[in-house]
Formats: sequence, structure tokens, C-alpha cells
Amino acid sequence: MNDEDALKQASDIDAKLAKGEEGGKLAGIPIGVKDLEELKDL
Repeated sequence: MNDEDALKQASDIDAKLAKGEEGGKLAGIPIGVKDLEELKDL
């Protein structure tokens, strides 16, 4: 994911919430994912 993708997803979720629709269980919750295993050359 890059900056443009993240901003697009955030904008889409904001639009849904503005319409009164649900954005999803994790909408608006910032998360980070960290690789704990070496994945290079898999």
C-alpha cells in the first residue's frame, strides 16, 4: 500500500460514513502490520 492508496481508501470510507452507511469493523482505526519473519526471496 502506498500513500495514494491509503488516502483513496480513507476518502471512500469517509463518503460511506457521510451517507450513513457502515464503513466496516475497522474503519477509522489506524493499524500497522510488521513482518516478524524474513520474507525476502520466498
